[in-house]
Amino acid sequence: AGALAGGGAWARLGELERLDLDDNALGPTPPDALFALSALSSLSLRGNGLRRLAPPTRALGELAQLATLRVGRNRLSELPRCLGALEMLAALDASHNEIGRLGGLSVAHLAAGCPALTSLDLSRNQLAELPAEVGRLGALRALRLARNALRALPPELGACGRLETLALD
Repeated sequence: AGALAGGGAWARLGELERLDLDDNALGPTPPDALFALSALSSLSLRGNGLRRLAPPTRALGELAQLATLRVGRNRLSELPRCLGALEMLAALDASHNEIGRLGGLSVAHLAAGCPALTSLDLSRNQLAELPAEVGRLGALRALRLARNALRALPPELGACGRLETLALD
């Protein structure tokens, strides 16, 4: 993780579009230098023990081209509001975490800020309820919620007319 923290080398990777840093023990937050990689369209940070998705000084929303974000198998307890600023985001995998509520990121904010979101994986978390605003995710085709503490689904989910996959097992 120490080699990944140095910002100098990262600054020269301004054209990098895909970055896979799975299973690198990055610690509680990703390296600050990642947020300078403005051309990233795919970022995978699975299995790093992350507790937050961005250091206090930077925002994940700075990655304006990001279409795929994989942050599964970490220790996240909530998703940050700045995810709602990722207009190009089409796939978000936050499975296998400790998310008990969506926290600063409201589903309404996600729906308004991420109109391209077609796949959302929140399986294997600690969600007890799904907000009614989930019906505002109009482009959603796949929603994975398996192995949570959900007792019911909101009727507004029926407004997701493009939904093809709903995983609850």
